[in-house]
Amino acid sequence: MNGCLAAVVDDRVYASGVSKLKWNATQYVFKDTGKLCRITETQEDRVSITVDDPVPVETCDRVIVNPQGRAHSYRVEEVEQLDGNRSRIKLDVTSLLGRGRILFSEGNRVEIGMLDEPGFVRFHIMARTGNLDLTRVCSESGKNWAGILNAWNPGNDRTCLELDPSAGNCDGIRALPVGSWVDIVDYVVGDEVLWEPSREGTPSNT
Repeated sequence: MNGCLAAVVDDRVYASGVSKLKWNATQYVFKDTGKLCRITETQEDRVSITVDDPVPVETCDRVIVNPQGRAHSYRVEEVEQLDGNRSRIKLDVTSLLGRGRILFSEGNRVEIGMLDEPGFVRFHIMARTGNLDLTRVCSESGKNWAGILNAWNPGNDRTCLELDPSAGNCDGIRALPVGSWVDIVDYVVGDEVLWEPSREGTPSNT
């Protein structure tokens, strides 16, 4: 098998993310698997993206964002074909993982949470089990973002981020003053999307 998941039901072969599979001496092939496209636009609703290639994705298919990174899987809720060989895809879960204010910044380390202000409660964004690793931290304007190599919670009042100098614009994030709002998101414009549909295999003559 060349891929990740397959099943045989009543002598019919189904798979997701598989290009070919041999079962009972028969070779099966699966069309349109493993297609990559790139995010060209994110919508304000935080659940819709525009991609640069009109892949034949359908409602209820699944796509993987940043397959070489965090590789989070999303269910496709809606698909709209746009002009200029683009597709708008509505996903089932928001890309926003949390937001807070910058408390401290030095080198590639940034701490975010909530400043000590009347009426505001100190909090943290859950970083356990690698939840925020390989995600992105973005300025409130969206103009600057940086990749997150590692994240942890030293207490229940803040989240520490180790920025990835090779991803995005670390200098732009480091230059933000203390108190600036930032968002932690799963993806940004330019990130890759992998389409791995669930389909029935076709017997091959080769």
